[in-house]
Amino acid sequence: MQKLSIKVILLFIGLFPLKNLAQEEDVSFNCVNKEFNELYFMIGEWVVEGTYRLNREHVISKGKSIIQLDLGGCLLKEKFIGFHQNEPYEQINLFSFRNDKFYMVSVETDHGGMGLFIDDNNNGEFSFTIEWNERVMNKHNIFEIGKNAFKTETHLTIDGGLTWNLVQKATYNRIMY
Repeated sequence: MQKLSIKVILLFIGLFPLKNLAQEEDVSFNCVNKEFNELYFMIGEWVVEGTYRLNREHVISKGKSIIQLDLGGCLLKEKFIGFHQNEPYEQINLFSFRNDKFYMVSVETDHGGMGLFIDDNNNGEFSFTIEWNERVMNKHNIFEIGKNAFKTETHLTIDGGLTWNLVQKATYNRIMY
């Protein structure tokens, strides 16, 4: 009969959080690599301002974003809380890297869906694309503009990529404490 450690038993009954288990065990994860480090400029707390297309109109978007490492450095996690035209809005973005590709999963409160964006990492820029079907796609670009700021833009096509329309743009400015 195999012995179960007290940590495993407490983990399963919810009394021992996973975060503490990883911290105590000095875990080294295989997913950490130099390519993923290219996104580390995004780590921090940010004031975010921009525009967002909502119901076919561009509205003001403001809020705060916290971007931090998770899963032992295998994941960047962004949590944005703010407003689109004075309406509450939240978004979570998860970033990872595997098999020479960057991945971004995005979930937000306007549409409620989850999207998987992929960047083939072939041009040195961050341009994540999702294909909803053969005609409808989004492209999310991230531009580093300095140590304390970066910009994002999201475009939409409904004609298979012949034309692209700007649906979101934002500037992130680091909060200095």
